[in-house]
Amino acid sequence: MDQMTITIDERERRIEDAERNNYLIRGREFAAIRDDQSWRARYNHTTFEEYCEQRWELTQGIVSRLERSAAFAEQVANWQLRIPSRESHIRPLLERLESDDDRIAVWRDVLATTNGARIKAIDVENAISRFLALRNKEYITLDEWREMAEGDRVAVLGRIGKRGLNKQDNTDIEWADWSWNPVTGCLHGCPYCYARNIAFDIYPDGVGFSPTIWLDRLTGPQNQKVPSDADANVARKNIFTCSMADLFGRWVPSEWIERVLAEVQANPRWNFLFLTKFPKRMAEFPIPGNAWMGTTVDLQARVANAERAFEKVKAGVRWLSIEPLLEPLKFSRLDLFDWIVIGGASPSKAIDGSPDTPAWTVPIDWIVDLHQQARAAGCRVYYKTNSGLSGQTRIREWPGNDITAARAPDVFDYLRSIPKDERIG
Repeated sequence: MDQMTITIDERERRIEDAERNNYLIRGREFAAIRDDQSWRARYNHTTFEEYCEQRWELTQGIVSRLERSAAFAEQVANWQLRIPSRESHIRPLLERLESDDDRIAVWRDVLATTNGARIKAIDVENAISRFLALRNKEYITLDEWREMAEGDRVAVLGRIGKRGLNKQDNTDIEWADWSWNPVTGCLHGCPYCYARNIAFDIYPDGVGFSPTIWLDRLTGPQNQKVPSDADANVARKNIFTCSMADLFGRWVPSEWIERVLAEVQANPRWNFLFLTKFPKRMAEFPIPGNAWMGTTVDLQARVANAERAFEKVKAGVRWLSIEPLLEPLKFSRLDLFDWIVIGGASPSKAIDGSPDTPAWTVPIDWIVDLHQQARAAGCRVYYKTNSGLSGQTRIREWPGNDITAARAPDVFDYLRSIPKDERIG
């Protein structure tokens, strides 16, 4: 009894000492008193509602709101965000929004738009209104983005989506079991582009292959569980990121790039594989350690630019996609790269002003020369299914793995069983 009396007395003192707007302490303590039933032993009240009214002159509704506000503030803290300083800032979030995910997204918007300034209730109300107006937007094209107000941009980038990653179901990109496309579309106009064909097949009219950000996909990595065997098979935790875009294209807003990289940073158990034909822009951003940053080199004209850019790119893995290899290539600084992936081209159909392109298998002489350059530079090599190689000749190495010297099976070493003086006729 004494311990129980001390406990409730201490909690009541905390409530009385708290400032009027210090809802966090009040909500926590009311919730603790209600849950442990200590009010029954301390007083003769028959219900918690009666306790609140008689002891604190507060209705059960007000106490419940304080408890909910304190609980939400703890969720905000778990997201490592600044906690609302007033219960009046949380009240409209609880009343007007249906889920804590939506409330967190709106609070992110409030913090971003106020940028450290004193937050007012109207700031929260405005952020909620923006969120509700944009909530049903599945995607935003680049043209729409350019017309949006700054507050609306912040609101959509704070969206917490429900979608996970896309499980790869073909062997064309077997070095990554997953793809994630929060941004799609490209303006390069490469004639052999497979992504353009897919985009016009699966995306709505008006989107196609235009640069677009997909709001419900932004938190895909955190919605997907890392496979249990990922440590034994690196492809199981590799995500081909923006496989339907060039995220670092000069047309892509910096805010889109920063939002994607922030999600990479927040999900260290996954590896995120990027490719761009604008490696100089890639070098302008801080890159998380779990990002594999790559650039596509299909022609000799791209080599020097790739080498200059990757002198500045800092990443866990730096790699080259040489797909399709369209002419013999000569590198001066292959040592800048950990890994090269080599392939030909699959056929593509004419669409959106681009012509039909045929399947292309790389000449073996080009492959041999490039392979020797890679070995001399210490690069690991991975040959795609469309490289023209197969069986044991289709080498599939991973960054950081040891290179195993090839040898024929022991059964073919038949000369060992023959006396030396009889081996050669």
